[in-house]
Amino acid sequence: MSDLIDEWCGIVEPYIDTPKSFIEGAGIFITSTLLGRFVECSIMPSKRPNTWNVISSIPGRARRSSIQSMADKVIHRALYGYHQHIGLKEIFRSEKKQKAYDDLDNSAKAQKDKEYQWKAVQLTQIEEGTAPGIADRITNMPFKELRLCSTEMSAVFQKMALKYNLGVEALFSKMYYGEPGSILLSGGGGAPRMRLIPPNLYVTMFSGMQEPKQCITEHMIRQGLLRRMVIDYKPDLSDRWSPPLNLDRKFVDPKLEKYADKLLEIMKRLSRLTHEGESKLDLMFFPDVYDSINSYSEKLDKELDNSPNLTTIYKQSFWEHLAKFSINRRIARFDNKISTLSAFDLTTLMVEERDYKKSINYLTPIEKNVPYIIESIGTVEIDMPSRESSIERVYRYIQESGVDGILRMKLYRKLGNVLSEDLDKFTKTLVTQGRVCVVPQKDKKGGGVRYKDVRD
Repeated sequence: MSDLIDEWCGIVEPYIDTPKSFIEGAGIFITSTLLGRFVECSIMPSKRPNTWNVISSIPGRARRSSIQSMADKVIHRALYGYHQHIGLKEIFRSEKKQKAYDDLDNSAKAQKDKEYQWKAVQLTQIEEGTAPGIADRITNMPFKELRLCSTEMSAVFQKMALKYNLGVEALFSKMYYGEPGSILLSGGGGAPRMRLIPPNLYVTMFSGMQEPKQCITEHMIRQGLLRRMVIDYKPDLSDRWSPPLNLDRKFVDPKLEKYADKLLEIMKRLSRLTHEGESKLDLMFFPDVYDSINSYSEKLDKELDNSPNLTTIYKQSFWEHLAKFSINRRIARFDNKISTLSAFDLTTLMVEERDYKKSINYLTPIEKNVPYIIESIGTVEIDMPSRESSIERVYRYIQESGVDGILRMKLYRKLGNVLSEDLDKFTKTLVTQGRVCVVPQKDKKGGGVRYKDVRD
């Protein structure tokens, strides 16, 4: 039986040659963003079904920004209608602007309210920003639902390492779990300023980025931010292609509008049942689904116990992603009978085996690509040069050092014009290729890391 996510995939797939998992991920994001705000699962640590997906590929070919744009169209139309339905009004006006608003007649006020209701759709979406800038946006919003949607998540990751952007990683982690927090800054004249992060935020993510090796570091995985996200990386895009000029593409926008209006009607009904989201509908798992997700978590824990590395560390949260995907699949079936359900009926909704199976089928190929993502971090691609490249010079010096190898510090000094961070990338690449190995330290007086040719 199909659901709202399947319906989305059926609308979009004929018109775009984006990988199918990117399309499904966008459908999950739409469901999580628009309908997930009304539900929670009390037996999960995070309770809320907010999903954080990042689609990744080489630039251009996968149409990442195109599928993000199509998802945005649906969300923007549905949210604008929802803001009108609940009568959203601007509450953070200056005294002067509020007085000007009060002096308007009812017709002009209604127009102003509509303008703000559309503006609020834009304000709930964050592409990137500094920690205080994002905190200010959160503080000045009349609601707690936000979306993180960047078409260049690579740039966001890279900026996180810059001094002016410190704190974004920790802030994102709090936003994922809806945890309260604070940011202290030095204000004008040296006076301290504080930004408070309110509790119970509901933040979803659907972003795109280039290959993970371009921007992800080991620190990000260990720190925990990356474990909040499912990175769907597609190294091979040859299985889907469609002509860029398609006469039928003109029909997709009307279909997306109709789909958005359908979601809006469900939002209105859920809003009435939850008192505009003040209360939440509790979803639970049937015992077989409950056991399957726990077994999956146990498998991931055993993999980490047996082989603690970046791959098994990153996969630690995959059980939680699986649970959230399963919940969203159940949410996507609201449409089947929501018009006849009472609030009592909805509190007893259960995630079924079919919801779990669709979710594990979506997640399994993503999980299989995780080792490839992790192994590429910190490595560089090597083209065949017309003269000796820097990495080949590094390898030559290691070869010439003989059976004892060469200390990293001595190697760094011999190279002269190679940066320290580049040397680390070159040596990691050589180790990954099986050309160089790290010499084990026999005692604490070994003098640092030492490399040697594996053939010696």
